[in-house]
Amino acid sequence: MLAATCLTRLRELRRGRTRLRVPILLAYPTLCKLHPFTAWKLSSSPQPFTTSFTYSPSNPSSGVSITFTATASSGTPPYTFNWNFGDGGSATGTQATHVYTTSGSFTVTLTTNDSRGQTAMTSNTITINRRTTSTAIICSPASVQIGQSSTCTASVKDTSPGTPSTPAGTVSFTNGGGSFTGTPCSLGAVNSTTANCNVSYTPSGTSARTETITGTYTPAQSDTFHDGSLGTFPLSVIVAGLHSTSTSVSCTPSNVDVNQATSCTATIRDALTSGATAPTGTVTFTPGGTCTLGNPSGSSASCSVSVTPTAAGPMSVSARYNGDSTHATSSGSTTINVNKRATSMAVNCSPNPVTTNSSTNCTATLTDTDVGAVITPTGTVSFASNSTGTFNLPTCSLTATATTGVANCSVSYTPSIAGHHKITGSYAGDSSLTGSSGSATVTVTTQPRQQPYALVISEQGNVFQYQNGTFTLIGQPVTTPLRQVAWKPDGSYALIVGDSGVLLKYDGSQLTTIPTGITANLYALAWRPDGSYALISGSGGPLIKYDGNTLTQLQNSFTNSIRSISWNPSGTQALMVGSLGGIFLYQPNTGQVTKISSGTAQYLYSTSWNPNGLYALVAGINNTVLRYDGSSVQAFDTTGLYSSSVIIHAISWDPSGTQALLVGDSGIILTYDGSRLTLLPNPYQSNLYSISWLGPTAYIAGGSGPSLTYTNGTLSTLANTTSTSLRGWAWKPT
Repeated sequence: MLAATCLTRLRELRRGRTRLRVPILLAYPTLCKLHPFTAWKLSSSPQPFTTSFTYSPSNPSSGVSITFTATASSGTPPYTFNWNFGDGGSATGTQATHVYTTSGSFTVTLTTNDSRGQTAMTSNTITINRRTTSTAIICSPASVQIGQSSTCTASVKDTSPGTPSTPAGTVSFTNGGGSFTGTPCSLGAVNSTTANCNVSYTPSGTSARTETITGTYTPAQSDTFHDGSLGTFPLSVIVAGLHSTSTSVSCTPSNVDVNQATSCTATIRDALTSGATAPTGTVTFTPGGTCTLGNPSGSSASCSVSVTPTAAGPMSVSARYNGDSTHATSSGSTTINVNKRATSMAVNCSPNPVTTNSSTNCTATLTDTDVGAVITPTGTVSFASNSTGTFNLPTCSLTATATTGVANCSVSYTPSIAGHHKITGSYAGDSSLTGSSGSATVTVTTQPRQQPYALVISEQGNVFQYQNGTFTLIGQPVTTPLRQVAWKPDGSYALIVGDSGVLLKYDGSQLTTIPTGITANLYALAWRPDGSYALISGSGGPLIKYDGNTLTQLQNSFTNSIRSISWNPSGTQALMVGSLGGIFLYQPNTGQVTKISSGTAQYLYSTSWNPNGLYALVAGINNTVLRYDGSSVQAFDTTGLYSSSVIIHAISWDPSGTQALLVGDSGIILTYDGSRLTLLPNPYQSNLYSISWLGPTAYIAGGSGPSLTYTNGTLSTLANTTSTSLRGWAWKPT
């Protein structure tokens, strides 16, 4: 009969409870003599902690600064980010920059840790390209008779953005006819970006023509930085009888910015000393197109084209005279200096002004201010402050706006002190634009001190805010008794426990019910000092921890009801007291609950560790007051001090740890100074249930009667205007 009844009760407990197993002994301790289960699930599995990253530019070359940006999800901030770039380089932080000095494929690994000690890792392969080059070929003289030689020079230049290096290797020359001396030639450095070498070429044959001289650059085996390239030159091959010519090129202005035009003029001159005539025909510019000779003057003629450079750096402009029936072809060139375009930066921070420890968003706007076709800035902006504060990122990457030539990006800045904070943005420029900087002044005022407030709970299920002497109803989520309230140490939210398995969360704006899946009354609640989780228990001894996201059932083989929990200051053990004189220790490093011999069978209702961590006080019914020093329990002699029918509901130490208050039924208030208990006269006889300190003042919840304050030995009353019986009081940490 008993077994059938027990089975029926088990089915009733399981019905309607998804994936929940509860202790049979907890629900029916006298009916079902079964050992309790301890493994149950109270919430769905959390999302896994993951991390990822992006990088810019997406197709980088060696010598180019690459910005890596990390993100994390489903963890507990703040996060730490550690980078391994696969070439021996490493960095830390949300955003990191790195320059690869060689080309190839590298595995970038990001390791991310959250504040709870979780680790997530991700790896991606990044391909680093060789740096691009350009090869320019110039032959002098540009017009040569058959059988005579011309010197052809190859100039190879590093053209990639970022940190340049001088190309190394050889240049091989080819053509449609004739012979070279010295090909391939070995490059020699000219400067940090350019190297050159030359060969001699002698055309053969019998007819006049234009030969294309091609130079092909092949990087040396030791040059792992550069890609190959080639260039050509139109060499005019003439025969005896044509007037030889010379071509000179000049550009005005010779110093321009990117996307600004310059006028380039080719002057063709008949080289004969007597009988010279002005050349006619066309001239082909590279770059620039073709123009027809005009403006004859004696033995020369000229024409011009407009050239608009699109990249910064020295730029070669060559011109080839195509000849006429009297004059042989010739070529010439000049170099113009192409500068980067000018930019300006404006920095704006909003909101402005702000208070200390409040964030403002600072945006840097970069504008191409030069004449000619504008270019939208690219790259990054770094930020700095002349005062004390923190940026969420040290740099931000520019993004194009709807207006061509304008880009912007933003960071968040949080000032720590009042004053005028000068926020400066610095832009280093890109391949076409010069750097610039700008600043904005943020006015920072002292954040107004928030008035402290307390959460107060009632037997009727009400939750109140108490501030400046006024009770304000937050809500009444249940109608059953609420038993205890406790703020997380950082003040981010509070937990409230009550009868029938009630667990509530208050985040400063709203109350949320956290399903526990149990029906036992919950009496006790205490946060571990580091705020990592709260320990919760109640009728029948269920032991639960809550970390802000997940409820976890802990093993507890004891079935005593737990009425009070107190952590020692270091958080290495929690003292739990309850029915049948039960005193228990929960040790988080082992997860074990052990029983301590209390020397009494009286119901114990309250406990509190001294802030110095040397001992804890325990109290209950029938004049029971105990002291636990970590190894043994000693009982106080309370004979005649107060009525044996009084229950001591709460114990709390002042912040300095020099004095404890013990309060309970019939208005009983005891003080303990480390050596003796003293009864404090109290004219009010209503039951007292909880204590919360605000500085040197203790606030005592007084049931349906007045609540009290205690300061330096003096009691004062607080009118209970809630029309409820107050059971718990907790001041929000500041």
